[in-house]
Amino acid sequence: RVQKTLRMQAPIKTAAATGRTVAFVDAAGDLALVPPTGRRSFGSVPGVTALAFAGKTLLMGSAGKVVTAANDLLEAKVPGPVRSISAGGGRFLVRMPRLLQVYTDAGVLVSSIRTRAQHATLSPGGLGVVTTRGKVARLWAASTGTLLHTLPGHTSLVTDAEFSPDGRELVTVSADHTGRVWSARSGRLLHVLVGHFFRVNTGSFSPDGHWIVTSSQFTA
Repeated sequence: RVQKTLRMQAPIKTAAATGRTVAFVDAAGDLALVPPTGRRSFGSVPGVTALAFAGKTLLMGSAGKVVTAANDLLEAKVPGPVRSISAGGGRFLVRMPRLLQVYTDAGVLVSSIRTRAQHATLSPGGLGVVTTRGKVARLWAASTGTLLHTLPGHTSLVTDAEFSPDGRELVTVSADHTGRVWSARSGRLLHVLVGHFFRVNTGSFSPDGHWIVTSSQFTA
């Protein structure tokens, strides 16, 4: 059932969540933080293109930098426009058009991965990175930027890739109507998830890692 409805002044451009707190940025550049006790707005943050929570700290990415929402403390200068941010294990991952970079939560550069990626996620422990491009997903070492495994098998665009809470497995989903579960350690295919009639858009593990939910055009 619906627990809360939030209306922004313009279409919502990006969002992030941690626990029971959700942050939104709309196309007008307004940032709203919605904790369980109510709504707090941080006003205008023009140019923000990505949000992520590193613990309880909200990170905001734009062209050339990642900052925290609380006090605009500069976390990292990045060499390009930020497409997405992913955080875990005391690190955060910044995806740019032709480059991924891993930083510590203090803004110190850890590694660079020179690849184009349509989607990129840092593992919960901050040790692995999964990227998608076209029909293929890839696993990288976050500490060195080294390619560990290529995950082939999907016959159409891979639309999402997410780690399990313990980082040992990951799920990829695709426009080929299927999902696939992989071992993050070996890159071995563990399961194929069949059942959707349309393309699968998202896949995610439950917090205890025992369940996977996938979403398509009309069904989950």
